[in-house]
Amino acid sequence: MVSSYQDWDDVTCPPPGAELACVSRRQYPDWMPTVLRVGGYRFHFYSDEGTEPPHIHVRCADGECKFWLDPVALARNRGVPADTVRDMERLVYEHADLLLEKYDEHHPPGNRSRGDQSVD
Repeated sequence: MVSSYQDWDDVTCPPPGAELACVSRRQYPDWMPTVLRVGGYRFHFYSDEGTEPPHIHVRCADGECKFWLDPVALARNRGVPADTVRDMERLVYEHADLLLEKYDEHHPPGNRSRGDQSVD
């Protein structure tokens, strides 16, 4: 049972067609693999987003941001204060090579679009 917002970091919901209940990420680690942890930030991606251009999700206690990786740009902010977004973006730049490498390992380049990167 999830007891606080902080605990949501360990919970995800199953893919479409599966039972509609949240499950522990420990049971299904390939759905949203963590690539990097820096301070209070967790860098991860979702396995069902492989058709999009390379990107990374960065979660903190306040929410989550999504960044495109090539070029690095904010795609979406869900509840993260501006100063924290800037800190996240700096870390994405610093680790861009690693993040792209890990993205390509999990989402083969032939499966994704290289089209426009829209902000959602």
